[in-house]
Amino acid sequence: MSEDNNSNFSWRIFYKNFNHLKDGSSNDFNKKSYDDLDKPQDFNHKPFKGSKDKESDLYLADDDFSLEDNGGSFESRFHDDSWDSFLDDDSFESSFDNSFNGNFSKDTSFESSFGDSSLEDDSVKTTFPDGDIIKDSLPGDNHLDGKFSSIYSVKNQGFTLKEKTLLNNIRNQLVDLAINNKETKEIARFDDIKDILELSLDESTSQEYINDLSRRFYEYINGYGIINPLVNNDDLEEIMVIGSNKPVYVYHRNYGMVKTDISFNDDEEIIRLIDSIARANHRRFDSESPIFDGKLKDGSRVNGTLPPISADGPTLTIRKFRKDPFTIIDLIKNNTLNSEIAAFLWLCIDGLGVRPSNIIISGGTSSGKTTLLNALAALINPKERIVTIEDTLELQIPHDHIVRMETRLANIEGKGEINMDSLVKNALRQRPDRIIVGEVRGSEAITLFTALNTGHSGFGTLHANSGRETITRLINPPMNVPKIMISAIDFILIEKRIYLPDGVNYRRLTELNEVVGMEEGTIQLNKLFIWNPLNDSFKNISLSSKTLEKLEDFSGLNYKNLEGEIKRRKLFFDLMAKKNLRSNKILTKMVRMYYINSDRVLRDLSSI
Repeated sequence: MSEDNNSNFSWRIFYKNFNHLKDGSSNDFNKKSYDDLDKPQDFNHKPFKGSKDKESDLYLADDDFSLEDNGGSFESRFHDDSWDSFLDDDSFESSFDNSFNGNFSKDTSFESSFGDSSLEDDSVKTTFPDGDIIKDSLPGDNHLDGKFSSIYSVKNQGFTLKEKTLLNNIRNQLVDLAINNKETKEIARFDDIKDILELSLDESTSQEYINDLSRRFYEYINGYGIINPLVNNDDLEEIMVIGSNKPVYVYHRNYGMVKTDISFNDDEEIIRLIDSIARANHRRFDSESPIFDGKLKDGSRVNGTLPPISADGPTLTIRKFRKDPFTIIDLIKNNTLNSEIAAFLWLCIDGLGVRPSNIIISGGTSSGKTTLLNALAALINPKERIVTIEDTLELQIPHDHIVRMETRLANIEGKGEINMDSLVKNALRQRPDRIIVGEVRGSEAITLFTALNTGHSGFGTLHANSGRETITRLINPPMNVPKIMISAIDFILIEKRIYLPDGVNYRRLTELNEVVGMEEGTIQLNKLFIWNPLNDSFKNISLSSKTLEKLEDFSGLNYKNLEGEIKRRKLFFDLMAKKNLRSNKILTKMVRMYYINSDRVLRDLSSI
């Protein structure tokens, strides 16, 4: 993008200027770093220049605005051989990826325009070459109706009539191969497809075309047909098929809801796709079972419906999982929460090994509850044994000692169901240090709260929009948790998705509530932090925390000591964010090292 075009780009963004942290000796580095970090963070409006961050309105700028430290690689600037050895395993340096680049294929593009899309001068075109996002210009002001349309375009998505004939022929021959050769797997092999193609096409056909068509056929047959490019795109959260001869819609992490230029030709094509997914889940999808819930191979959640349940034809909704999950550093950089809140929660989750806190994360659908839960769970002491319980395996906690359990629906005969309550009861027999329930919504709530009241620690998520609403849901049907048990929860976090007029959205931790007890039959909440939408910042509105006071009693440390430890952990997060050390692999190693020798980690991070 040229400077001229860039100067005309009128979208305004927040770009966080992290304070430069001075290096210091082991005796005085804390003071210098804390003095710098205690200054208010400066948010400046700047014209766009660079690539847009995922999940929020934060942009990662180009080199002249970069957060990266250009003074050398992270690995080469640590001080001694033992530290270098720790960092060196599994190609450590190669994992310093830029998490804010997308994962788009070369065959995808995104176009937006106001009004008539044929007016090319007034269009915004965003392409995704090798993961980079490029914005050319804004729409003009000549479209007074303000109508905005967005198209997510997938190139080379379809096949010519000749290619369709070849595809059908190949599918039939692959079936014959599977019948005649017991060793041939059900999944089509790339070599088989290529061999059949070479025999079917003229000798003059280029090898490049054969290789490309073989790849596309292979992905089509073994993947998800025409929506395969969408399934493979890690920057899409949802894929929505609403019927035949209608555009497939997607929910993009940066651009919200957009329609694609993909559509299914007939209902049967949609039904065949859902049926193939259902069979992979050992489930039926037909007129007797017109609703299907399952998952893809990568764990993404799938819902399918048939008429008359869906009046306008079969529907398919895929809720995708990120291959590279957001870490707490990502959430800090995205301003989902700030480093002070993250540090406070880390100390409470850890509990200094004597009193770990119990947390419920509440919010609406797609508000980021599971993302926040996953990021916080990564901070659990690596010595702990974790048991997770989910309807669909979504959590990707980078922890060595973890047992993952998943509920199971009844089979075709209506037998074999294993529900959440059964798994929570079973988890209690496995000597867990921490029980994490993906979503609390039924009778398992009483079992979980009984466990929390008998010395176990746990996390969970729940659909509610405020701390008070969370409690109301817990104590009423179908959960029916007795009020006296609610005090086992230390914190209720409220996560919300904020929508902008242009369709872009971002997530924010809008409340951090502390459960402080019960007075006259009413459960009391103490709001510690709230989000201020006017300046997109977080404010500490409580002078003290009951949880920290309890931690004083259990740990023998005074309140000032605990506040000092929160500052140290805040410094850890600020340094990690400043250096863009955000990957799960790096963060996991650094957190483990912090538990072993926090002074060493902070000193070395400060000297990078």
